[in-house]
Amino acid sequence: MKWTTPGHTVAVSRPDVNFGAVERALAGWQTWAKTGPKTFDLERIRDKLRAAGL
Repeated sequence: MKWTTPGHTVAVSRPDVNFGAVERALAGWQTWAKTGPKTFDLERIRDKLRAAGL
């Protein structure tokens, strides 16, 4: 799965993982990964994916 913002794309999981599994692992990310009004902690997102085996 790739994380895309205007002008930036960052891979947050391996290319062969199931998209639905990634979505389930990241449920609520807009809240628990938020670090500011428009910023998010990408490392926390990656940690969640690693913990889910993704």
